[in-house]
Amino acid sequence: MAGMQTELDGITLRVPTVADTDRVHDLYRDPAVWRHAPHGRHVAPDTTRRMLDRWISDWKNHGIGSWLVEDTATGGLLGNAGCSLRNGAHWNLGYRFAPAAQGRGIATRVARLALAAAWEKDARIPRVASILEHNEASVAVAVRAGLALQFRGPDVGNPDPSAVRLLYADRPLDPAKVRLILGH
Repeated sequence: MAGMQTELDGITLRVPTVADTDRVHDLYRDPAVWRHAPHGRHVAPDTTRRMLDRWISDWKNHGIGSWLVEDTATGGLLGNAGCSLRNGAHWNLGYRFAPAAQGRGIATRVARLALAAAWEKDARIPRVASILEHNEASVAVAVRAGLALQFRGPDVGNPDPSAVRLLYADRPLDPAKVRLILGH
């Protein structure tokens, strides 16, 4: 599944390239995509390019990363999802989809594939999704993909002082691992 391109049930999973910068930027600058974390919205294409460089590096260095998720019939970009190794300590499950792609089960399907790919790479490393509590749809994807709540606490550094960070994982996380994942 960690190949360059995979087609399944009307969607295509593809490893990103630098040539995808403009279309990924169009997704990441859309305020509707960031309604749960407006401070994360990409304003400058350079921000998107740095993110894409990181995704490409993940694939090159670890053989796994974030896929672009496209509509097989139209080639349109629906979003991205995948697992990336962070701090050598956890597989970070991330996903972001255009509003038109939400509510169709796509994020859950791809999240399950990403978690399975991370397990195949190294099952000793926990698989984790870091989510803002008020993003109920993202929480639902993590739960449907098989992760369970392991941490709830303040989202340090968030411009919204009332924001709460949740960590969903495939196993219990000790306090040192939680601090590492949160960057504390």
